[in-house]
Amino acid sequence: MQEFILKVAPEDAGRRLDLFLTASLKAKDAGISRTAIQRLAREGKITQKNYQGLKLHYKVRPQDEFKVCIEDKKDEPIKKEDIPLEVIYEDRDLAIINKPAGLVVHPAPGNYEHTLVNALIYCFKNLSDINPQRPGIVH
Repeated sequence: MQEFILKVAPEDAGRRLDLFLTASLKAKDAGISRTAIQRLAREGKITQKNYQGLKLHYKVRPQDEFKVCIEDKKDEPIKKEDIPLEVIYEDRDLAIINKPAGLVVHPAPGNYEHTLVNALIYCFKNLSDINPQRPGIVH
């Protein structure tokens, strides 16, 4: 697990906590999405001087200090899952999927199962392997 201690500089004062954390972690090459920040907050992995339950709309102040704990990425193979998908179009090179709202696209820390990629691996035999963690995904 990686731990980051992030201190608010005067120029960041007044920013929303989620925006501050997203920008600060990106600057440390640990960039993660705001959705992932929200998940970390729900899991109590973002603290301020041992205080959990922070509101992500909190406006940060100079000298505020936050600790963020991020799980290490798993190198396990992605598991197939029988998740129903609405296939709009399919040929030998392409499939167009109507992705349901709320379905996470690809596995990432905290979401290694129940994703679109898990469903695609189950449904289709030949997916692009350009990015092994996001097989077949084109937005």
